[in-house]
Amino acid sequence: MKAVNGDYRRVPSLASELVRLGVDVIVTDSTPATRAVKQETATIPIVMATIGDPVGSKIVASLAHPGGNVTGLSLIMTDLAPNAWS
Repeated sequence: MKAVNGDYRRVPSLASELVRLGVDVIVTDSTPATRAVKQETATIPIVMATIGDPVGSKIVASLAHPGGNVTGLSLIMTDLAPNAWS
């Protein structure tokens, strides 16, 4: 699979290609990539790696219960340690 290399205009076509190939799982490393893949499939598992705010970006319903076919890691700290900055 070809890398996006910062050209996020290529993400939708690459996401479509992965779905067409019938891969078992898709790993994403950015919010735009996760959104694009999520639009292409509701059945192939999507593992997001280091997404900033998946709840605020409406990629998942919540960190505790993401729902759908998307799961993974978040860099957002306030949801994980809400009292750390108060």
